[in-house]
Amino acid sequence: MGGLQFAEAQLALADLREVTLHKTGVIPVTEESRRALEILLERFTSGRPKELIASVPRKPHLLFTDGALEYNELLIDRDGKTSCFGCNVPEPLLQIWQASGRTHVIGLVELYAAVVGLHTWRNTFKNDRVILFTDSWPAYDAVVKGTAGVKEWRELLLVLEKTDESHPMHLWTARVPSASNPADPPSRKNVSDIAFLGDVNIIDAECPGTNVFLRSYEME
Repeated sequence: MGGLQFAEAQLALADLREVTLHKTGVIPVTEESRRALEILLERFTSGRPKELIASVPRKPHLLFTDGALEYNELLIDRDGKTSCFGCNVPEPLLQIWQASGRTHVIGLVELYAAVVGLHTWRNTFKNDRVILFTDSWPAYDAVVKGTAGVKEWRELLLVLEKTDESHPMHLWTARVPSASNPADPPSRKNVSDIAFLGDVNIIDAECPGTNVFLRSYEME
């Protein structure tokens, strides 16, 4: 029963519960619901159980994210090496999010930052422990629950599910106050405030879904 209750919180089964609860007749299936159900079907028919690899205890990777109308990621890997990137949200994506007169899309940007970071460093995180830190309660809530009521949020969570399917990771999500978030200074193109981390390697991000590399701006 506990396993079923946990599964109900995931994207596809949350869809099934929503569209069938106290409803009769023809039930329309949206495009994002169809994709969520396809992922669920694939996991039932060919998905492998998540493996827990026994090894010498090691530090987890730490991923800090921050977003405004640009987004920034800062990774501290288990060896203490720091990588960082900062990019503007792609204009076509921003236009979709701001359709119908919506202008305040900071929550989507914060969630997008987390998804991009997990996707960009997916090879580093594969089969490993990762702690994701965000200063956004809505983004934190969406990642923990694995589902959301808004179409655009759900589409990002679908991308995250696909990333975890191809590159499984042991993810823990936590909230960090903005004042304590080391990804906050790079959002203002300022790396001097994170000099205590040592040399910071600036990399380019990889946009999930399109796999197009997004060039990071150079930190001043």
